[in-house]
Amino acid sequence: MLDFWDILLIIIAFVFLLIAISIVWLKMKYVKDLKKIKESYQKIFPDAEINLFDRDSLYQLEIIEQSKKTIVKVIMSHPEYELIITNTFKWAVNDNPKGWSRKTKPVFINDSVAFDQYSENNIEITKIVLLYPGIKKVIRYLNESDTVILKPEEKVRNIQFLSYDNLEKFL
Repeated sequence: MLDFWDILLIIIAFVFLLIAISIVWLKMKYVKDLKKIKESYQKIFPDAEINLFDRDSLYQLEIIEQSKKTIVKVIMSHPEYELIITNTFKWAVNDNPKGWSRKTKPVFINDSVAFDQYSENNIEITKIVLLYPGIKKVIRYLNESDTVILKPEEKVRNIQFLSYDNLEKFL
């Protein structure tokens, strides 16, 4: 018969197994989603060279056409989330728009400064932040108290912020 410690050990092992399975599943889903995004870009740019990079890279897709390069930072989002551009270099995801308050701790996007400042010599760079699969709205702070809702055709510091469903309309 199993005693308390044996049962506890089995439960802990089961929890760790569930965590490991969910991590592997999320990683596989991310790779699948990136491939879907790449296929969408290949339809739009059939003659371009398209390269994928991992989640921790400065950008996840690179589209190279002759003397032009487009870099795409993919931010996994949810259709009910909001992206907030707090200032020139800080972007945050609001994952609870209805419950947001000034005390809510923001989820900042890594490498937004480096992405904004990225450049290469002798090549034109187009920068896109792709919100996948979608986002409720993109909000940009004008100052400490005034905000505007960014339209898909508007750019901030020459960066296009697009929801996946608007991708083909603006490329």
